[in-house]
Amino acid sequence: MAIANKNNIPQKASIMEKQNLSSLEAQIVSQTPGRVRLRVPPAHRQQQQIAPIANALKARLEIYRVKTNIFSGSITVLHGRELLSSQDMLLVLRDLGVNL
Repeated sequence: MAIANKNNIPQKASIMEKQNLSSLEAQIVSQTPGRVRLRVPPAHRQQQQIAPIANALKARLEIYRVKTNIFSGSITVLHGRELLSSQDMLLVLRDLGVNL
């Protein structure tokens, strides 16, 4: 999908725009190489907000597992640390609409 900027030059749409994801507030509570755990505040602990982001993460080849717990607001992502650095993982989350 392409979008035009103010100069009418086509640009690639972000992952968030492609998948119609809404933004999600979250805080990093634990991060080690190959693993990041997020905590979603109570106001955002809704399946319809968390599931699309979890599914988009699961679709990435460098991510091995995504575990969510709606009741505790926890999202745990296990990724190949040789394929995706911790900093890159944060960029992926931001691109999916996760506000850290």
